[in-house]
Amino acid sequence: MIISSLCSKNDHDHCNEAQARSRAHDRERSADHPGSAVHAVHSGVVTQIGYIAGLENYVVVRSDEYTFVYQEAFSNKGNISVKVGQQINTGDVIGYRDTSHLHLGITRETNVMKAIANSFNNNGTWLDPRALIKNGIANQ
Repeated sequence: MIISSLCSKNDHDHCNEAQARSRAHDRERSADHPGSAVHAVHSGVVTQIGYIAGLENYVVVRSDEYTFVYQEAFSNKGNISVKVGQQINTGDVIGYRDTSHLHLGITRETNVMKAIANSFNNNGTWLDPRALIKNGIANQ
């Protein structure tokens, strides 16, 4: 996965890093091309696969400390390769992207719906994926 920019959920098509840092809910945005494999950034268990308008088909992976939400990458649920309950490792393929981008949200909140409800609140629910990945998720 190549990371192109840090994007806010509500302005993902026209954002840049400076704009995104001023928004409450930042997520990583992948610049790979449609058809690219989406790889896990951390090990964990797939806890949810679902659909929500705006998030499209999404995959939730829970580790001991973090919840990872891979969203807006799969317009077709058939492009998701993992199953609920499956243990995955860093680098495993989650699915194949068939959209223009992938958003990755990382939170410590275990209730994904509660985290999503706080998408636009600057209350610390959502963490900065770029910093976590750059500094090593295990070191945060």
